[in-house]
Amino acid sequence: GDEREVVLEAARAHERLAQVYYFNNEAIPATNAAISNLNFAELAGPSPELANAYANAAMAASVMPADGLAQHPAIAAAAHAALDALTARAQALAGALQQTSADTPRTARRAAGL
Repeated sequence: GDEREVVLEAARAHERLAQVYYFNNEAIPATNAAISNLNFAELAGPSPELANAYANAAMAASVMPADGLAQHPAIAAAAHAALDALTARAQALAGALQQTSADTPRTARRAAGL
C-alpha cells in the first residue's frame, strides 16, 4: 500500500527530472533519470507509471549516439533486442491499462501477460 505509493511517487519524480534534463539538452542526466524512473516503476509493478517508464526508456535508447555500437555488432544486436522488448512490453501494458477501464484488473493482467 503505502510503500508502493512512495515508489510510484519516486518514479513520477524521476520521469519529470528526465523531461527537464532532456529539454535543457543534458543527455547524460536525462538518461540517468529515465533509467531511475524505469527502476522505480518496475519495483512498483504494473501501473501507468511503468508503461510510461518503458516508453521513456525506449525513447532514451533511441536518441543515444550509436557510433561506438556500430563497431561492436553483438552490443548493437543486444541493444536493439532490448529496445524491441521494451517497446513490446510498453504496448502490452498500455493495452492492459485500456482494458482495465472496461474490465477487471485480473483480466487486464492476463492480457498484458503478467
